Amino acid sequence: MYEFMYFAFGILAYRIISTVINYGHLTDHVKLVNEQSLRVLGAVTEDISFARGLKYKTLKESGMPEDEVEKIKIVDDKSYQVWKDVTIGRVIYTFPKHYRHLIKYIDWTGAMKELEHIYKRDMQRLEKIRKKNLDKKKEG
Repeated sequence: MYEFMYFAFGILAYRIISTVINYGHLTDHVKLVNEQSLRVLGAVTEDISFARGLKYKTLKESGMPEDEVEKIKIVDDKSYQVWKDVTIGRVIYTFPKHYRHLIKYIDWTGAMKELEHIYKRDMQRLEKIRKKNLDKKKEG
């Protein structure tokens, strides 16, 4: 009878420990997916800004009146703002419910601040690696 209790306790302990470990791995994975999503959005934002700048420059060079270019900018700004709001809303909405507490932003501005934090952290990590490599070269 005790053997069965030990066996059952072992199964229960295994299930609990493996669930905790699995949750930790999934949390790390979800954080990485979130960071990569923000990096992609940052890159797309840069490309959109560049393309918009070219568009307005080309419109001016083509002889379009300045007031017409400004009207187009206003419409583009509104469309761009809607895109940003919808995009961040979709990122948050499609995030798994059990992991939404990991998201540190609620809007575009917050998401870009989080992206800036990610970039700064990455730069700090790169600097540490560079220092280690320099130290190794000095030793060798």
